[in-house]
Amino acid sequence: MAEKKLKKKTRKASKKVSRSPKEKVKKQAKAVRGGTSSLREGSAKKPGVKEEGFIANLKKFFRSVAHEYKQIIWPSPREVLQASILVIIIMVILSIYMYLVDIGSALAIKFLRNFFTKI
Repeated sequence: MAEKKLKKKTRKASKKVSRSPKEKVKKQAKAVRGGTSSLREGSAKKPGVKEEGFIANLKKFFRSVAHEYKQIIWPSPREVLQASILVIIIMVILSIYMYLVDIGSALAIKFLRNFFTKI
């Protein structure tokens, strides 16, 4: 009888002890790696349930791909044309800028070469 009371007291005391943050993180990490925990209750194998095969997983993958494909919002032809024109304009502007930088750096190098060869 005394042993039962002692066991009850120790159970209550152990329930009252709160876990430190490190212990909580360790428990969650163990659950993610495959340990049993409340985080993975539904993932345990049930007896009599057959594990899905490669073909079933492949079918599920293609169904999800088709579902995602239906959710795509395609741009209108006008939006495509506007974006294309914008890209071409930016390319022309950057090409002119790079040409001017190239000419400027070539002139600067030519000037420095002439300056230091005269010395």
